[in-house]
Amino acid sequence: MMTKKKILYLSLSILFIVVACSKDNREDGDLGPVVTEPFIEGTVEMGMYSHGIDLGYYIKNIDFSRNDTREQLENLIEERGSEQDFISHFQAIGEQNPFAALVLVINTSICDYYIKGETVLGKAQGFGYIYDHFHDQGNDVGKIYMETNAQVFEIPEADRKLYVEYAPSAQKETNPNSSFDADLFDRKPLSKNENILGYACDVTEYTPKSGSTSPSGVVMHKILVYTSPLFSNTINFTHPFYVPEAGGILRVDIFLEDSEQPTLEMRPHKITPRSISETDLAIQNTEPIYTIDDFNWGIKSLAIFMSGWSTFED
Repeated sequence: MMTKKKILYLSLSILFIVVACSKDNREDGDLGPVVTEPFIEGTVEMGMYSHGIDLGYYIKNIDFSRNDTREQLENLIEERGSEQDFISHFQAIGEQNPFAALVLVINTSICDYYIKGETVLGKAQGFGYIYDHFHDQGNDVGKIYMETNAQVFEIPEADRKLYVEYAPSAQKETNPNSSFDADLFDRKPLSKNENILGYACDVTEYTPKSGSTSPSGVVMHKILVYTSPLFSNTINFTHPFYVPEAGGILRVDIFLEDSEQPTLEMRPHKITPRSISETDLAIQNTEPIYTIDDFNWGIKSLAIFMSGWSTFED
């Protein structure tokens, strides 16, 4: 039977980040033109993919405030073609590994990041919900706001919006986004770099230590983490799989299957350096204010994460 802590870890496993280009470029070996100046301020748009399927396309194009989400989904799949049928893809994975399918369901989201120094607001959107995560590293402040717009009557009106405040420094081992425990993995820096939209990134491989599993019981074959020293690692706290890296994480490849291709891939598709205002960094709130270790928050947030998926049922 899953403990409260395990359920909380699993239910709070969600969201992502960054990268792009700059006017100050240089050649760096085989990487091509790369940025040399630190990224201080601007917006980043992160996508989510699985085996070549653009999951964000469906998130953006389904209106969950309507009662015909199943029909909308079927029309989109017909337009995109069978190779982009993520429902069949997830079902096939679930037949082999039910926990892997659950990780896919909970983590299928896209996110726009508003970055200013060591402060970031990640505004994520999933199937039927929004999930905003504010992190101010300098002042040790973390806030989360989530809301469902799916037409599900099982969620009481009072639980359709949730708000959390927490101190990130007190959550080093239970990051609110993550079911990933770095202590259970061997860390291996790889002898290669990757150019991710103009940023030279170090690549680090995490593989499970012998006999280890995550707190939720999910076996991960490996995780590849792409980091850039030009980004503050405050962005890492808004990723679905928080990894304690010194550089800012710009991409994460998650291998839930024994495959050459990642099961889930979070990578950026656009970045826009620009001024970020206090309004850009403002997060919504509601009452009551939950603490991050409140079991009720964990259960209620899981219901919101799953709310849009339930509307696809026949």
